[in-house]
Amino acid sequence: MHPFSCAPTNFWIESDSGCWWGNCAWCALGAAALLERDLTITTNLGAESRQVTIEIRAGKVINENLFIHFPIPMVNAWDNVIYTCSTMLMFESESDIESWCARHSMGKGDVQPINKVWEFSKVWYGNHLSPNWVKWSVDEAKEIFARFNLLIRFGICIQAIASSEERRVTAKGCTHRFYKSMRN
Repeated sequence: MHPFSCAPTNFWIESDSGCWWGNCAWCALGAAALLERDLTITTNLGAESRQVTIEIRAGKVINENLFIHFPIPMVNAWDNVIYTCSTMLMFESESDIESWCARHSMGKGDVQPINKVWEFSKVWYGNHLSPNWVKWSVDEAKEIFARFNLLIRFGICIQAIASSEERRVTAKGCTHRFYKSMRN
């Protein structure tokens, strides 16, 4: 299922051929990358009252003026992945993130522009639909993170991410049937 969600979330993905939920900002972009079609992602900035629609057309994010906040250090992401995903949100500026963090008594984490996370997501999730897909090795994961200059910020979590991919492989048949249905 990942990066799609069967439960309602703050990330609604819609195209001419279907509608889906994404688990978080990163997962919504990953799902969009897997779908490989023009679509929109509707979310509320900071999971609060102001709604925004992200347009993806011809493989590009149209509204580039957004940022994704990763408040939970990635090394701790799998301690409570549901909470981690619920806090990976979109914002219009770093000052909005700082205000949000102050309002919610949460420390400011890593901040990345939406286009960087989009390009990373296309590579990270890009082969997940292949019936021959296997989890990234630690070295492969490091190379992908390094390619997007994310290794320093996210590098300490490479082992955790690689092992999370391994958990997905155990449900490979079910996952690939789900992904195949998403592409049709």
